[in-house]
Amino acid sequence: MNAAPLTLQRLGIHAGECRRSNGKSYCKFRRNVNNAVKKKVLSLVMLSLFFLCFSSCARIDPITPADYSNLLLKIKELFAFCTALISQGQGSLTHNGQSISRMYYAFYHLARLYNINKYNKDIGRHDKTWGKVDVQGIKDFGHALKALREKYDYDPIDPSDGTNVTRTDFSSILLHKTAAESLIEMVELTLPDFKNLQPNADIYSLMNCISDIRKEHNRLFNEIETKVLPTENS
Repeated sequence: MNAAPLTLQRLGIHAGECRRSNGKSYCKFRRNVNNAVKKKVLSLVMLSLFFLCFSSCARIDPITPADYSNLLLKIKELFAFCTALISQGQGSLTHNGQSISRMYYAFYHLARLYNINKYNKDIGRHDKTWGKVDVQGIKDFGHALKALREKYDYDPIDPSDGTNVTRTDFSSILLHKTAAESLIEMVELTLPDFKNLQPNADIYSLMNCISDIRKEHNRLFNEIETKVLPTENS
């Protein structure tokens, strides 16, 4: 079977304006890029930016009250997103796995804020951020949750065994419930030490944000206990 001849049109190059000069024809050629290709490239770029947004460990220095507030909002939305994934996933490995992955980032940002309060410095890198936390139980929780995040982001897990795998990992997360709650409390208690606070209104506003985070955190852990780990009698 003979291949179709390669033409300018097949390459997406089409003649534009043509004119004659000195008895010769001159044409300006233009290349039409397929819209589908454009959309695919744009989608890949947007997806890359999305993951960069969640996984970047770039430091914010100096951090302003607005930056601090935006991080608190991000944490609240991450907890709400995790709850929605579990609620709508119906035991799906992907939904539950990504819930654990996004949950990690919520707690990582909390650890960042704690270090900012205590040391007036955004440590940035994940291992160093957790290493700087001066409560061993919280530090251990952070490293353990980071390992689970990497597992669900990178490891090939058999979907047929996904429910058992995620149930086991959610159980281990619940064992650290006290450490998780303590991290939120530590951010709240050390907030007045944040050096860049201006008027008292900043503290009240940020305290309200932390209160909202605590509510979303409780909703998430309640969702884990009722949807992922039902009691034997349910």
